Amino acid sequence: MTFNREEFEKEKSACLLRQNQDKELQTSIFNFITKIDKYNYEYQWTWMGIPIIKMPEDIILTQQIIYDTKPDYIIETGIAWGGSVVYYASLLQLLGNGEIIAIDTILPKKISIRLWRILFQIVFIY
Repeated sequence: MTFNREEFEKEKSACLLRQNQDKELQTSIFNFITKIDKYNYEYQWTWMGIPIIKMPEDIILTQQIIYDTKPDYIIETGIAWGGSVVYYASLLQLLGNGEIIAIDTILPKKISIRLWRILFQIVFIY
């Protein structure tokens, strides 16, 4: 078996186009999101043991945007438990560039700001 990235990307694009045109699929997804939201679905995920309040699909899509754009800075306002901040910092660390600016009025007591600053070079404003 050989892997052809060009063919893979072509098939991926074709599948995405078909998905976007599938009204039944769109209705099913809308119904799923509407129903699962009753159970705080976005609260069920963590990154490195820290709650990350996002839909799994959004987590993956955010990774793709960060990889494609390779930003120098990411600003997160309203950090809640901090999972997103640590997630973004982890990605930037893997890319070897970038800094997180996290802004909130309060921070959960269990968050170790000192550790985050050392490991991930996060700037907190509160």
